[in-house]
Amino acid sequence: MTDEQKRLSQRYIIYCFLLSFFMVEAIWLYFYRLYMNDAQIGLLDAVAFSVGLLVEVPSGALADKIGRARTMKIGVVLASAGIGLQALGGFWLILIMQAMLMAGFALMSGADEALFFEKLKFSRDSTQWRQLIMRSVQAMAIAGFVAIPLGSWLYGVSPQLPFILCGLFFLLALIPIWHLQDEKSSKQKVKLITSFRDYGKDIASGFRAFAQLKLRLYVPLILTVWGSLYVFNWGLLKMILMDRFGFSETFGGIVLGSASLLMLIALQLVHKYSNKLHEKHVLSVLSLVVASSFILSVLHLPLGISVAIIISLYLADGISRPFLSEILHNHTTDRQRATVVSVGNFFKEAPYVILAPLIGWLNTIGRLDIFLLIWPVLIVLAWSYYFVKKKHDEVVTVDFAA
Repeated sequence: MTDEQKRLSQRYIIYCFLLSFFMVEAIWLYFYRLYMNDAQIGLLDAVAFSVGLLVEVPSGALADKIGRARTMKIGVVLASAGIGLQALGGFWLILIMQAMLMAGFALMSGADEALFFEKLKFSRDSTQWRQLIMRSVQAMAIAGFVAIPLGSWLYGVSPQLPFILCGLFFLLALIPIWHLQDEKSSKQKVKLITSFRDYGKDIASGFRAFAQLKLRLYVPLILTVWGSLYVFNWGLLKMILMDRFGFSETFGGIVLGSASLLMLIALQLVHKYSNKLHEKHVLSVLSLVVASSFILSVLHLPLGISVAIIISLYLADGISRPFLSEILHNHTTDRQRATVVSVGNFFKEAPYVILAPLIGWLNTIGRLDIFLLIWPVLIVLAWSYYFVKKKHDEVVTVDFAA
């Protein structure tokens, strides 16, 4: 790795660390409940995540057109304001700010990886990109280990304080990316009208990429496995499950902070056996973990098993990220990289728009078991489709060394 590649890699890791200093992760549901019930929270999340979803794919096309660096910087500012101003409270203000937060994440999600992937110029047949993604996940885990328990403690001091500080940490993420510029090939001088005229074509081409078999076989798994992990990690489900298991705000923060620490250990174990990992095996294990965790959550479980379920889902989410990133990046061209990544994120996030109000309503009426039993069936069907269609049992040597 060259000195320039090392410098850019460090910038990306710092950027991911600051955006993962999510101090509200264990307490946001309790804060929202000061102003609304679970059904209203589900509706709020559905609206806010719908905004993010609508921005997701156009943001990738926008980044490919006018510049990925500019797009991700705008996204950081929107996300910072969106989380920080929620401290003011109130249903409508939180709804607007949550929508702004999700729009900010959508602007970043297609642009940041595409920009760094382009500038780093790693060889496609090397494991360096996977190494970087996993180092970034490790940095995110460290951030969570510190931020989540700290946020839970600060919530006891003032419910508004974790939101304010979280917004400030997000804003600091501008520092490592401030001087980044797009490659000359990406800086096409185009008129705004011309850019928007081509939007439909660019977005359609991103979806057409997933119509090809090399990506199509992953779509059901993205929707069900990665989709449910997204619902768990970013949405209402994680908090509702911890509430269902009887976790307090403080204990929930400790569990999630411990999960972040265990993530580091798990990633080192995956690195140790990286040469023996097969894509089919990894995706099969992830599918099994998510499906079985949901089914077990229906039962009245001892505290230790409840903690294990939360940690297992947390680890599955972190370990699955580099695989999805590699799948998307290796099956697209440089020209439409951000668009394809955004479409992949669209498929991952789409289930939550429907599931947020459903989960909130089911939990309000005491029937969450319906979701926890039906969704694993969909995961099994998605995995079966992938397993049958996958022609080659390709080895995925995931080298997570720093």
